[in-house]
Amino acid sequence: MVDSKSKITLESLPVQDLIGFSQDLNHMKLISGEKLLFADKVKKINMFDWSQERILVVTNHAVYNIYKKAVKRCILVRDIGGISKTVPPSKA
Repeated sequence: MVDSKSKITLESLPVQDLIGFSQDLNHMKLISGEKLLFADKVKKINMFDWSQERILVVTNHAVYNIYKKAVKRCILVRDIGGISKTVPPSKA
C-alpha cells in the first residue's frame, strides 16, 4: 500500500528492461542519456490487420517506438493523457 504522503515519480519506478535494451550501446544512444524505465517487444497491428514487431521504450522523458534500431516516434511524457492496451478477441 502506498502512503498517502509519498508521491510516486517516474524516477522512483523500478527498471523493467525485459529485452536487455540497456546492454546494447546503439540502443542506449537512441534515448540520449535518459533514464530507462521500461523496454519490451510489442506487436503493432494496423487497420489492415498486419502485424509488425516494434520495441516500446519508456524513459523518464518520453515514450519511444523503435524499429530496426531507429526511432520511429517519440512522444513526450508530459503530452500523454492516457495509455490503452487492445487485446484481440482471439486472445481475450
